[in-house]
Amino acid sequence: MRPEAGTARVVVFAPVDGDAAALGRMLEDEGVEMRACADAAGFYACLDEQAWCAIITEEGLDRCSLEGLDASLRRQPAWSDLPLLTLAGPDLSRVDSNRFARLARIGNITLVERPTSREVLLMSIRSALRTRRLQFAARDQWRTLEQHAGRRWR
Repeated sequence: MRPEAGTARVVVFAPVDGDAAALGRMLEDEGVEMRACADAAGFYACLDEQAWCAIITEEGLDRCSLEGLDASLRRQPAWSDLPLLTLAGPDLSRVDSNRFARLARIGNITLVERPTSREVLLMSIRSALRTRRLQFAARDQWRTLEQHAGRRWR
């Protein structure tokens, strides 16, 4: 499911050299715009209504605070549940499972183990974009209902 050209934007925080560029090429092939963030503050700022999905590597997550991420996700309107893909390293014994458990409580988080195949990552991204498209449809219906209700009660 490819989004219409120029409509979907994925926010990426991948501070290791080459990760953001590789994700950018993959997203470009899908017709999706990428917004690469240089630091945690920039990442938090981009988690807004224009974002269709966010991708953060484990190295990016190490540079974020859970409080900052939580505050950014709580700014979302009621209809929104921004999908966040977290790319974790292959040594799951080193993965801080407590951190990921806390992440799962604050948002719509999917953990993807690296290395992974291109197709697995693309399917995860496509699923996140499809989820966000449904959220935008719900938002639009909500707004339409509000407009109709406003006209009816005037």
